[in-house]
Amino acid sequence: MNRIYRYLIHAAGLFLLVSSMLLFENCNDTNNDYHDIPDVYVYFTLNLDLPIYNSLTIPGGHFYLNDEGYKGIIMYHNLDDTYLAFERTCTYQPLNDCSTITVDQSGIFMRCGHYDGSDFINCCESTFDMNGFVLKNPALYPLKRYNVSQLGNVLTISN
Repeated sequence: MNRIYRYLIHAAGLFLLVSSMLLFENCNDTNNDYHDIPDVYVYFTLNLDLPIYNSLTIPGGHFYLNDEGYKGIIMYHNLDDTYLAFERTCTYQPLNDCSTITVDQSGIFMRCGHYDGSDFINCCESTFDMNGFVLKNPALYPLKRYNVSQLGNVLTISN
């Protein structure tokens, strides 16, 4: 009985060792090319009464705040009459220069790349719904969101 007990302890230890090696290897896996998006301070207010923000007065409308966030922020007027703010950095290879999120011309999803006139130039094949969740890989993570608070017609975007 003592021999079986030692064998079970040895097998369990070996199992834990192999499992932890696999776990740590997956944590360092560079095949998904995900790196943390650099944190930057975000605190911005916008007044919806200003003509520049007219697109945000209609549910489904969006506006780019290109000088905020890491690579800019997409403001979106959700269909439930709330406002969402997304970092424009794609979660797949976010440090690449081209890794910028753009709202598709249809206005029903976002994709990684940019428009050159009416032609879309892909950076990667990642697409996201208008709530920031992944629709199509290679991105594995949803878009980074910022807090949005509303007081009357003034929106405050912050982290």
